[in-house]
Amino acid sequence: MHKDIYPQMLKALSNANKHLKVGGPKEEGVVIGPLQNEMQFEKLKGVYKEVEEGHFAVEKGQEVSTKGFFLQPTIIDNPPRKSL
Repeated sequence: MHKDIYPQMLKALSNANKHLKVGGPKEEGVVIGPLQNEMQFEKLKGVYKEVEEGHFAVEKGQEVSTKGFFLQPTIIDNPPRKSL
């Protein structure tokens, strides 16, 4: 049953997430590029702020300090239905 493998799956996702490279299209090994625009960037940063305010983040992403709209992915465990 899926409940039996949930902890192992969460750990595997977290480990995989740590190796995802965020960056521009000309950088070697990039898996995740920038967000489309500033509006989407700010919206996702708002979701990340919700994570800080009580949702359980398995792997919390950070803003990547580079020119553009780059954010590391976040894995959120069981967010409430009313969240974004």
